[in-house]
Amino acid sequence: MMLFETDTVWVEAANRVATLWLNCPGTRLNAARIAEVGQAVEIVRTNPFLEILVVRSARPTAFCTGFEPEVFATEADAHEYATAGRRVLKQLAELPIPTLAFIDGPCHAAGLELALACDYRLAVATPDATLSHGESPCWGGTARLRNLIGRDSIGTLTAREAKAAGLVDHAFCRRRAKVELRTFLDRLEDRPRKRRQPWFGWRRTLRLDAEELAAFLKIRRVGTGDVRTHSPCDGTVIELRNCPQAVPFAAEYALRGGTVVTNYPAAVHERLAEPWARGRATPLELEQARGRVRTTGPAKLVLESESAEPLAIVRATLAPYRQAVRVGFPVLAESTAVELTGGAASASVAGVLAAAGFTPVVVDNAPKLAVRPLLAAVWDEAVRLVAEGFPIDLIDDASGVVSLAPLLRSLDAVGSDTAMSLVPRLRPFAEAGLREVFYHADRPREANALAQLLLSPGPRLMTNEEPDERECDVMRTEIEARLTGRLRAELEGVGEGGQRVAVTAGLILPEILPPAGERFSRRRVA
Repeated sequence: MMLFETDTVWVEAANRVATLWLNCPGTRLNAARIAEVGQAVEIVRTNPFLEILVVRSARPTAFCTGFEPEVFATEADAHEYATAGRRVLKQLAELPIPTLAFIDGPCHAAGLELALACDYRLAVATPDATLSHGESPCWGGTARLRNLIGRDSIGTLTAREAKAAGLVDHAFCRRRAKVELRTFLDRLEDRPRKRRQPWFGWRRTLRLDAEELAAFLKIRRVGTGDVRTHSPCDGTVIELRNCPQAVPFAAEYALRGGTVVTNYPAAVHERLAEPWARGRATPLELEQARGRVRTTGPAKLVLESESAEPLAIVRATLAPYRQAVRVGFPVLAESTAVELTGGAASASVAGVLAAAGFTPVVVDNAPKLAVRPLLAAVWDEAVRLVAEGFPIDLIDDASGVVSLAPLLRSLDAVGSDTAMSLVPRLRPFAEAGLREVFYHADRPREANALAQLLLSPGPRLMTNEEPDERECDVMRTEIEARLTGRLRAELEGVGEGGQRVAVTAGLILPEILPPAGERFSRRRVA
């Protein structure tokens, strides 16, 4: 029986169970759609014959991937937007009947906030099913997350990692989805009860809500446009010819049902072990993915590296037309941003990349690998700060103004050879013995001493004494100003496409053009 219906939200009821279906374009929530969710919740609240509410997506590819990009004329408008969303989710959380979020596909930002407002969460563990809190929650998700698992943020988790962390109640493969949902509903019907909230958390909730709202009103980002979800691979066969840069892409492509031809299958098999270890694939799905990695056979899309350098450009050629597109794969393992040149074949290549969960961004002329010079700039500035003796942990902590990942730790993760190809300043450090771990060794004083020898003018802190809180605040301000200034200077040459790549890769870009006091804008990345 239909209880409520709009183009993007509707409520059906059967056997005392109501289902709230989300059918948001781009699987994103904006002010109008969250208001419709509020209307639907109110219909459920006033119906005395309903015992359970299930919130799920009508689109099989995603639960909800984030906030719809919004531009606010004033800060008051942004405040009203956040307040309206909080009001609706509070209304959902306070329903007198148990609520269940059935998560099938990506669940990010606004999607996770919606799921956290429910009493229970079930997740279908598929290769593309990930959960993340987004860069700036604004609907009370920070406090709910803290009350649920004791942490304010989670990074990006797979469905089974979320189960281990206590974020979801149960995670299962797609073959068992209907059975597990029905079983869980049967238990709730036998004993319908809401999940108890900690009585001692109300003061902390007020503080976290205030901090969350302040961060939302302050943050400014360059948007990346719509982040779309895609169906599984359509059967296009890809081939890797001496192209190690594309191994992560090839492994993800095989995991999602595509066929990969390569002359080094062992590297792709090794990469496939990571999603299995994280619970994104069952042993059977892993074995099936490995079976789709072959050494011979015809391919429609051929990927070939232009040189032997770790960060070389990749030439993507579509058969049989031999139309080449130059592609730049991500530097950081966590990034999904891929640059490619425009042209007649770029749309087809972009479709194959998107089918594996990557975000293709078309750039002008040739790929400038925009994220790489930007990373090189902030890494180089971080090296200078180390050379001047700023505490390593303080640099990483303060680097949150320009990067979602700590700069020096990401520098370690990339590896010495790759990092040195981006930042030549690192070469003497590596040659002097800090090859495996540049700065996060167990001997930071030796690292600072080496920096003093190689990079003048010398360190400010060469002792083991911890700086006091006031000194840390002064140093943090200087670190943030220098990192932001360096990134701002580099941004002027990368263009809009480069900015979109950099944001998708996890860089936080300060706005350049709007002078202070003009339009307050808020744009989000799922």
